[in-house]
Amino acid sequence: METEEFVLNIPSASRLEKVNIAVVKFPAEIDEFEKAKFTPTPASQIKAPLIAECRSHFECKLLSIYEITDTLELL
Repeated sequence: METEEFVLNIPSASRLEKVNIAVVKFPAEIDEFEKAKFTPTPASQIKAPLIAECRSHFECKLLSIYEITDTLELL
């Protein structure tokens, strides 16, 4: 994470198809907003943009990173 800031955008179920496009790992030169046809909107507290089409947004800042050595993965 370059800025240590991110937005958790909560879409409605009707936006699921666009969300599936946006979560694909694109090369750095590809704009995920453009690919998914989402509209970036300025956040009020951080530099990372919100997705205008989402119903809720949580503006977040990274405070700490904890390394966990023993993990359990559920699939």
